[in-house]
Amino acid sequence: GIARDNAEAIKWYRLAAEQGYTEAQHNFGSFLLDGRGVKADAIEAVKWFRLAAAQSLPEAQRSLGRCYERGDGVGKDLVESLQWYIRAAVQSDPEAAQGRDRLLKQLNPSIQRLIKRLLFPLDDLLDVVLLGAEFGEDVAHGVGQDGDELVEEGFVEAEGAAVADGPAEDAAQDVVAVGVAGLNAVG
Repeated sequence: GIARDNAEAIKWYRLAAEQGYTEAQHNFGSFLLDGRGVKADAIEAVKWFRLAAAQSLPEAQRSLGRCYERGDGVGKDLVESLQWYIRAAVQSDPEAAQGRDRLLKQLNPSIQRLIKRLLFPLDDLLDVVLLGAEFGEDVAHGVGQDGDELVEEGFVEAEGAAVADGPAEDAAQDVVAVGVAGLNAVG
């Protein structure tokens, strides 16, 4: 086969990344984070992961989750880490789902149950929506409302209290932030 040339790969990934190619942005960030063929630079890697994650690339979202979990190039932030893992896991990224589950295990049991009641049914809803979208169905209208209602019902069932109107993702992130803030207060 062909010999691996990290310097040449980095050159082309950087050029493509600068042109906005999502996968190249993530791959270039990975080279920077790992220091493969280039001086390791976690801060610069996070910059490229963010650009790709903003374009909904699950691998980049997972990489950001890992950076926040470990404190690579950013301050260690388990709330932010969990949020990125959840975004990637919703897109069926199995490694992100493992990261999400690993962080959820660190939360106290009542917060775990609340988050699971809110997020995992939403994952199922999004799986159905994404599957429908793949078959060409126009399901964009109404999904946000249904997702919001699902999260609100989960809050009411789990805690017996109403939740203010807002996007489902924001509500879920608020719950995650409360749970992890509790972890930080304990440990």
